Amino acid sequence: MNVRNFGLLPAIALAFSLGVGAASAQTTPETAPPATAAPTEQMAPSATPTTPKAKKPAVDATKKAAISKACSDAADKQGLKGTPRKKFRESCKRKGGPVT
Repeated sequence: MNVRNFGLLPAIALAFSLGVGAASAQTTPETAPPATAAPTEQMAPSATPTTPKAKKPAVDATKKAAISKACSDAADKQGLKGTPRKKFRESCKRKGGPVT
């Protein structure tokens, strides 16, 4: 055999494997038939509620910004800096603003 044929063989194998991979990737999966609706039965309500815990009502961004600004101003008036300022602001924002 000629030496050039051995260099061509890996290139052909690579092209073939890429072509097979691309062809198999383009096949669409079989769609499942639509599920039939099961008859609904009336179930008695369970003894324990399945509703999630009540969350606090969401505060809009403008109100949050106003609370944060008011807490920062209160911290400035007290002359707080560093960790004490951070702790004060966290508790102030949790309470909904500085107590007047």
